[in-house]
Amino acid sequence: MTVNIGFHHIHHLDPQVSNYNLQQIHESNAAMHDVLAIGIRLSLQALRYRLWDESSKRFVGFRGLKG
Repeated sequence: MTVNIGFHHIHHLDPQVSNYNLQQIHESNAAMHDVLAIGIRLSLQALRYRLWDESSKRFVGFRGLKG
């Protein structure tokens, strides 16, 4: 039912990759081995985030913008 959601980030890198190939691609690419796994709690907290702040290396909301 979740179609191996733990490897879904690979689909965002290449939408043409079939769901059944995601794990194989992850395992064969060393750069993907250090990808942080996001659990349910963090994923729910992330719903309020919209932007990536490169200087602090974290997500911020629009209210966090410096104008």
